[in-house]
Amino acid sequence: MSAVLRSPPPELSSEAKRRRLEIQGGLSPSLSPIMPSPCSETEEPPQSTEVPTVDLPAGEESKDHLKLSGDSPELRVAVDSTSAPEHPTVEDISKIETHQTGEPGTQNFAVRFTYDGMSISPWHDIPLYAGEDQKTVNFICEIPKNTAKKFEITRTVRGNPIMQDTATESGETKLREYQWPTVDQDPKGPRMKWNYGALPQTWEDPRHAEAEISVDGVHPCGDNDPIDAIELGTESMKIGEVSSVKVLGVLALVDSGETDWKLLVARTNDPEFEKINTLYELQESSFSGQIGEIRDWLENYKMPTQNRKNQFGFEGKPQNESYAMGKVKQTHDFWAENTNNGQTNRELTN
Repeated sequence: MSAVLRSPPPELSSEAKRRRLEIQGGLSPSLSPIMPSPCSETEEPPQSTEVPTVDLPAGEESKDHLKLSGDSPELRVAVDSTSAPEHPTVEDISKIETHQTGEPGTQNFAVRFTYDGMSISPWHDIPLYAGEDQKTVNFICEIPKNTAKKFEITRTVRGNPIMQDTATESGETKLREYQWPTVDQDPKGPRMKWNYGALPQTWEDPRHAEAEISVDGVHPCGDNDPIDAIELGTESMKIGEVSSVKVLGVLALVDSGETDWKLLVARTNDPEFEKINTLYELQESSFSGQIGEIRDWLENYKMPTQNRKNQFGFEGKPQNESYAMGKVKQTHDFWAENTNNGQTNRELTN
């Protein structure tokens, strides 16, 4: 595994600079957005949430990444949650280790990350780009292929571990599992049919309206999460596994009125994708049918629980690898601006 470098602080795009001025109150009225957008109701960027620390027994301070605070999934960190602890620079993703804490099948179960024996955040401390040429990126698997439990990087818990998402039903908090496809649609039953995850050091800004997408006359805003990715390989990955991938395209999902980009990616060491490096090559390959399958799955996966279909920008057509990498850079800029390159706002309140 070749070494990977922490992404350098990015040069902010003109849009990001404009938005920074807006936040600081220095934006010229002539530059204010005029498009209809629910984003305009969110004036302040999401801020860090305070997460209490607990004392550990003598001699256990060096084992923070393995210790729990009672029944809480929080780990003790000897710094305020609004700033970054001293973390090693992740130079080789093969040396990242994951640690399962809590009881599987409960709300306390978490997959946490360490590097060189120190706790790291998969969201903020793993570099986005897998090489200095910035042509490939690092992919963090949250949901392994052909599994149904909806795991995700948590933005509100210290250290941003991967935990199972929850939903409230009749006042009761329940762990979420996919209910699509139904057994009538597919004998194998409900599951995520691909390796599903996210890219580190990215953020879909909930203040940003997508000018190229319109749903019922409104430009949807970002969903406040790292940008999602769907890995097309035939081999299942593990929860928390990190791999270098190439970006082949992107689908513009609109879920609950929010933009939720879905990158189409393939592992760089997958021999079946050795000669597939563009959306066109993917569409001309034996994997071409997966694009339609992914679109259908994303459109329908909330039908069993909410009886509604999701929508898409661009009439559901995938955008090519260049457009997709543009979205990767844009969401990386949003992340860099909101966290000061990972130094602040490492946990968000919502």
